[in-house]
Amino acid sequence: MSSTPGCLRAVPALGAPGESRDALLTGASLHGQTSPFRLTLPLDYTQAAPWPLLLSFHGLGGDHTSSALFEEHGRRAGYIVAAPRGYDDGWGDGWHSWRGFGSVGSPGPAGPTCVGEHWYCYPTCGACTDSCWWTTCDDSVGQVVALLEMLEAALCLDAGRVFGTGESMGGMFLFELAVDPRTSNRIKAYFPTVGSPHNGFNRPPAAAPVTLIGVWGETDTTVPPLA
Repeated sequence: MSSTPGCLRAVPALGAPGESRDALLTGASLHGQTSPFRLTLPLDYTQAAPWPLLLSFHGLGGDHTSSALFEEHGRRAGYIVAAPRGYDDGWGDGWHSWRGFGSVGSPGPAGPTCVGEHWYCYPTCGACTDSCWWTTCDDSVGQVVALLEMLEAALCLDAGRVFGTGESMGGMFLFELAVDPRTSNRIKAYFPTVGSPHNGFNRPPAAAPVTLIGVWGETDTTVPPLA
């Protein structure tokens, strides 16, 4: 068990036991964007001992309010849930996204990463190489690093029990967190749901071994399990 600096506080600097509260993350974006996140503490949270943390990442079209099931379970089962919102580059609701896993790397080592024309070229990307780019080009991993540092300073966390989960685009983003050296040694296990890196971008983790359990649909044509 490895405690964080927030354990030295008499009271938590963020949140309240048993409640879900929204806060704002600033200073992480390369383009001046801000990001709200929702923080949920267990009903019996105290500063007396370190607590596990689950980072929950939404899919495209979702936001920091999309993790209600994990929030309710964590509240009663005894773990903290932090659900950030991805950058939208000013496009607004429905466009909050995570960069990585080949989302702005097409064509990649195996060619284009999508089929058909899409053209979701976010403003932070400038000129996109082809129509398969579909997320912000801001630093999403840096956003997660800043969130972790903020939570470690404010709460009593067990740094050895930090986990990540995500659905669809959020699940894809977990693979980027596993290969980026800024986060690979800070997140101990990953649970993607219908989320895989794009074809040609399935890279080994930066810090091995990595614990991963995933759920995919055999007949899913949007995020096919063998992509």
